[in-house]
Formats: sequence, C-alpha cells, structure tokens
Amino acid sequence: MCHPGWEGKYCQQEIDECLSLPCKNNATCTDLLDDYKCLCSPGWTGVDCAQDVNECDSGPCLNGAQCIQSDIPGEFFCTCPPFFTGLSCDLPYDPCDSLHNPCLHNSTCLTQSNGTASCRCPAGE
Repeated sequence: MCHPGWEGKYCQQEIDECLSLPCKNNATCTDLLDDYKCLCSPGWTGVDCAQDVNECDSGPCLNGAQCIQSDIPGEFFCTCPPFFTGLSCDLPYDPCDSLHNPCLHNSTCLTQSNGTASCRCPAGE
C-alpha cells in the first residue's frame, strides 16, 4: 500500500498527475507530489483552466468607453466615445488635427460634438 502520489511494486515511482491531461485549453501542466498545477493560457482561469475570463470585468476601456467581450478567449473590444481612440480608448483624438483632417482645397475643418469632422468651403467655392 503506497502513500498518496506514489505507485509501483516498492512505491518507488511518483505518479505523474499530468498524464491524465487535467489542464484544459492549451494550459501547461506541472506535476507536483500527489497534485498538479495548471498555468492557464490567456483568456482562461480556474484550477483546470476551464473557465473563460470575462476581460471586461477588469475595466480595460478608459474615458467612458464601452467594453465588448469577444467570442475569442482573451480578447475584448472597446467602443470609444467621441474624441478618444486606441485599443483602450486612452488616446485623445481630434478629427481635424493634421493627421486626420479630411478637408481639401483650403476648406476649414470643424470638429463636431459627436467627434466627427465637417468641412466649411471657402466663400464662393
């Protein structure tokens, strides 16, 4: 009769609990004495890495942006409010700055309250 975690004729062989593949979703299993530990892939949690993490629970979207949980584990999307951009809506955005200005032919760019731009043509054109 062997102590827990051991097997063999003389109880000389430590049981590899990872052989039963207890870790789910491409997690890495580490064998311990009479136990195992799973290192979960991004987007997964729990003892066996079987629970999908809701990335929106951590509040990753900034400046009042709405977080949308992706169907792909480990991913989320932010819907940015006007005047913000970036993956987490952390970057200021001006639709009329020199990088984004859509207005041509000497027209004037006007930033709208909803974060979009409109163009005012020069008089007579």
